[in-house]
Amino acid sequence: MSLTFGFSSMVSAHEFLHPDSLTAFMQNDQYLSIGIAAYAVGKGGVEWEFLKNTEADPTNKSFSVPGGYPNIKMSVKNTGSQPFRVVVQHAARPSVILFDVTVPANGLETPFIDNDYNPKVPIGNYLITLYGGTAAPKGTLDINNSCILWPSD
Repeated sequence: MSLTFGFSSMVSAHEFLHPDSLTAFMQNDQYLSIGIAAYAVGKGGVEWEFLKNTEADPTNKSFSVPGGYPNIKMSVKNTGSQPFRVVVQHAARPSVILFDVTVPANGLETPFIDNDYNPKVPIGNYLITLYGGTAAPKGTLDINNSCILWPSD
C-alpha cells in the first residue's frame, strides 16, 4: 500500500490555488480524504454551542466574511427532539441570505457549503439566527470562510 500526499490539478482555468492549500490521501489511485490547509481558512468563523438552550428562538450570533474569503462552510448538529431552522443573512443587506436550512433532529453533523455561487457572497457581517418553532433548538453550529473552495462532504 502506498500513500501519496498533495494535489496538483483540482483547479479550473479561472481559479488560482496554491498547491499546498489542499491535502489529500491517495490509496490505490483513489482519494480517501481531502482537507483545506489551516492558512486557507479566514478569520471571523463562529463556533456556537447551544446544548442547554431553553428558548425557541435564540438571539443572533454574528459572523464575518472578509475580502478574499467568499467560500463558506457551515456544519450543524441537532441534538434536540425537533428539527430547527438556521438562517444566515447579511446584516446590512437583508435580501442576501447565504443559508436558510432546516436541520433534522437526528444527532448527526450536517454540512452546508456555499462556494461563492450565485448570488456571489458579499463581504461584511452576517447574522446567524436559529428558529425552533415550538421547541428550543439544541446542538452545535460551526461556520467558517475560506479563500479556496470547500470540498463537498
